[in-house]
Amino acid sequence: MAKEMTDKLAGAVALALTVDEVADITPRLRAVWLTTEVDDFSYEPGQDLMLHIPAGDEHIRRRYTIRRVDDRGRIEIWFVLHGHGPAAQWASAAAPGDRIDVIGPRGKVTVVPGRDWHLLAGDDSGIAALLAMAEAVPPPATAVVVAEVEGPDDEVEATVAVQWLHRNGAPAGDNDLLERALTTLELPPGEGHAYLAGEKATVKRLRTLLEGRGLDRDHQSPKAYWDRTRANAGHGEPLPDGWTGPEPGARRP
Repeated sequence: MAKEMTDKLAGAVALALTVDEVADITPRLRAVWLTTEVDDFSYEPGQDLMLHIPAGDEHIRRRYTIRRVDDRGRIEIWFVLHGHGPAAQWASAAAPGDRIDVIGPRGKVTVVPGRDWHLLAGDDSGIAALLAMAEAVPPPATAVVVAEVEGPDDEVEATVAVQWLHRNGAPAGDNDLLERALTTLELPPGEGHAYLAGEKATVKRLRTLLEGRGLDRDHQSPKAYWDRTRANAGHGEPLPDGWTGPEPGARRP
């Protein structure tokens, strides 16, 4: 039986998972399939796993969205291989048979019921979450997906329509591609909800932009995956605004 216990801080189930397969699906995106012996593993599209990533003699926590659970019961996770950071380094070296401890599933950003349309927008770091939720939108509701990637080679196959935005060398997390796209995007009629995933400052700007277009914050689910100015904190997420001390509980990668 897989290792299973209760995390006292998060109140979530902890599991020891095994890498079953690794494959690059774009030049910068790697899929890792993980197996567990827990038969009743379930999750809501948009939820994530908190991975305990080896970092020297220690471990740090990083949160990654569950892309899907396949017909073999394997949990699929996508990693952006940006060349630095302990999670990207782990994924770059991951091989079948490797073990990793995780906590989850966890996270409150999932598909909101009762909406006529769902806007899902973000950068590379949020693609797994955006697609997982878009695919879970129940008919007859509409899913509108806008995703920023480096270039055409970074587009991924999906069962939903995606408007791809290409950086073409512009800095990730420091451009206005998503803002310009959402400014001119024609929103469907009816009551909608927006899910925003990506760089922290960009997500904040997109929230304000959509508010100006009449989509109040009760109809938005923002999720900052990273901060271009500093590493994530020990709980796996960006630090709060105004934080000036060391990362709480984390060794800086």
